[in-house]
Amino acid sequence: MNKKQKWNEFWATESDFHEVFVCGGDDNNNALRKLWHSVFAQFSSQARIIDIASGAGSIYRSIGAKNFSNLVAVDGSTAALNALSKDLPEVTTIEQDITVHNPEVERADHVVSQFGIEYGGIAAFKVALAMLSSGGSVHCLCHGQNSSIPLQQRQQLEGIELIRTTEFLSLAMHCIAAMYSNDVPMIEKYVGQFRKVEPLLARFASEYPQTFAAHIHASLKKMILQLKSYNEKDVLEWCESAVAQCDELESRARDIVNIALDTDKIQLLKQLFALNKMENFQVEDVINDNNASVIGLLISASKP
Repeated sequence: MNKKQKWNEFWATESDFHEVFVCGGDDNNNALRKLWHSVFAQFSSQARIIDIASGAGSIYRSIGAKNFSNLVAVDGSTAALNALSKDLPEVTTIEQDITVHNPEVERADHVVSQFGIEYGGIAAFKVALAMLSSGGSVHCLCHGQNSSIPLQQRQQLEGIELIRTTEFLSLAMHCIAAMYSNDVPMIEKYVGQFRKVEPLLARFASEYPQTFAAHIHASLKKMILQLKSYNEKDVLEWCESAVAQCDELESRARDIVNIALDTDKIQLLKQLFALNKMENFQVEDVINDNNASVIGLLISASKP
């Protein structure tokens, strides 16, 4: 599956799951809304504004899109833009690879992005700068190496790795099958092995209760304790589904961790902006006032 197909599949499902990656969940929404209101307060209501790597339009949803007459969303995912158009029909959508400049796209007075442009690397920033008119500005909120979403995803990866290395789900499935068939030798064999690894997951779940590994541990514990209330086929299918979800979450988490901006990437961006004669280049932490965590890095600059 190529990147475009992966993103289409991601956005094709209507789920709050998306917001974990584009906003970081409900706890960050107020801080992000406050950020974008302060940014858009600098713009004319008639300004042409392009959201590059818009996804389903998190920025425009947060600022009251009807207050601006020339909003544009650029993204490579058909499904994401369809979701945006469904709720925000006043926004013009353009489907294209964010790493490839399209000279036919009218230039922007301002370019914005929220947890999107960094997936395209330096090439996507080059496209953003090429889109910009003189007197315009760029404001891109990006994942930083030590900001909250990448940190959360590193915890997810640690939990998934623990599930795999302990063979937690595989042993659970053997235990469940043995219990339903009342196969005493197999029960003794697999339950003994399961009891050795379960405390490892329990400790991890206690330390990181918001991870998928913690969800797996709690759900499986409940099912095993109430096994007679469940159908064997349903329980085993749930386990198989959990294995597939681990694969999906691991792929998404690795993407976020890998694209997060570190010191070297920021230095490359600074050089790129300088080569394009951009002024007032800034990198600022965006903070969640509720818990003092860093939500992301705001990259901003202006074009004389």
